[in-house]
Amino acid sequence: MTTQELHIELDLLLQKVNSHWNQNLLPQEKDLFLNREVTRFIKQRLNRLSNLKGIALFDTIKRTIDLVPLLKTVSLPVIFDNNKEARIMLPFDYLYYVSAGLTTCCVCTNKDIITDTYYELEFSPIKERTSLPLVFRNGLFSFTIEQSDIPDDYLIEHQIPIYKNNIMLINALMILLNKKNNTLIEFSYNNRTNKIIARCSSSFSLNGEQAKLYSYKRYENFTTDLTATVRIENEEFKTNASNSYLSGSKDESCLAYLREDSVNFILPKGVIYGVCYLTYICKPSKINLSLQSNCNLSDETMEEIVANTAQRLHGVIGTDNYEKYVKENVLIE
Repeated sequence: MTTQELHIELDLLLQKVNSHWNQNLLPQEKDLFLNREVTRFIKQRLNRLSNLKGIALFDTIKRTIDLVPLLKTVSLPVIFDNNKEARIMLPFDYLYYVSAGLTTCCVCTNKDIITDTYYELEFSPIKERTSLPLVFRNGLFSFTIEQSDIPDDYLIEHQIPIYKNNIMLINALMILLNKKNNTLIEFSYNNRTNKIIARCSSSFSLNGEQAKLYSYKRYENFTTDLTATVRIENEEFKTNASNSYLSGSKDESCLAYLREDSVNFILPKGVIYGVCYLTYICKPSKINLSLQSNCNLSDETMEEIVANTAQRLHGVIGTDNYEKYVKENVLIE
């Protein structure tokens, strides 16, 4: 479903409750409510504690199908920091860990240690149009986020409270960055630091500021038919788990723990890993009417999300029909 279709369906549902109330909602605010409901919908399917039925992602066929468009498997190089631990850097679109496997070698005579590099730069999101343009350059490409790229109605502060305005501007900027950069640069927004991170395999600059160079080591060119499964443990328990004969890392089963931007592996003695095959749920694309950005979930899923959004807005309105919509959406759930 396109974002325009989502807006039309949401308007129709709201009109059943109050024929005038939906006229007070700006299109940007509808985008905001819909995006929040997408996030809530995904969390309910990932965590059995966040839904009334107490079921998780792969417990039913329907729940699995709901998030299939967001399910990805990628191969990532295993980075060696020392002889005890290794790690992979999580993709920028990573949202939720599903599973992982590793190519492994116990007795490797033909192996190469490769030093790879990447470039990274952090910058603050724009707060107003005067912060633009943003000009990205390197030897292969250049692209610019111009003032005219930001829709006018995102900057009308007397219509939108400033906290909503900032959220909408960040979402709009992330959509524009990912649309214009032809995938050579990855972008991710960090809510905790309120920074946008840009990463590329080659050198680049933003408005003349050069990205910082980082390097890492990995193994390459060893032949193996062996694979190891990955077992995720809480980081606080990793020391006890790794020292245990039963739960520690073995040739065919590696103990690991998650961090904000990486999966860290505890290495068994004498074992090296080459590639990690990571399966994960990726972040959904943002809904934005002005920028014609559509969510990448299925039509059936988006119909549920629109109904959930209407339900939540009905609760804000405080109508007698709220309980009815709650019951309807519980049945869908």
